Amino acid sequence: MCNALRDAGIEWVELSGVSSNPKIESVYEGIRMCREQNLGALLAVGGGSSIDCAKAIAGNVFYDGDAWDAIKTHEPQTDKVLPVF
Repeated sequence: MCNALRDAGIEWVELSGVSSNPKIESVYEGIRMCREQNLGALLAVGGGSSIDCAKAIAGNVFYDGDAWDAIKTHEPQTDKVLPVF
C-alpha cells in the first residue's frame, strides 16, 4: 500500500498500532495528527477495527469537545467530517 501511494505521488501520515476493538487513545491520537498536519482525508487499511477507528477520527476532527461524546451517545457532534476511504 505504501508503495502504491508513493508511486501515485500521494503524501500520507501513518497512525500505526490500532488494535482490535480500537482504544479511545488511538482516536485521540488520530484526531491530533489530523489537526496538526491539516490532513484532508483518512485511508483505513486493514479491517473493521481500522475502519471503526477512522470513522471515529473523521467524525471528531472538527468537534471541539471530547470524541467520547459521540461514541457513547451514538450521535454525531458536528456536521463536518473528513472523508474516509
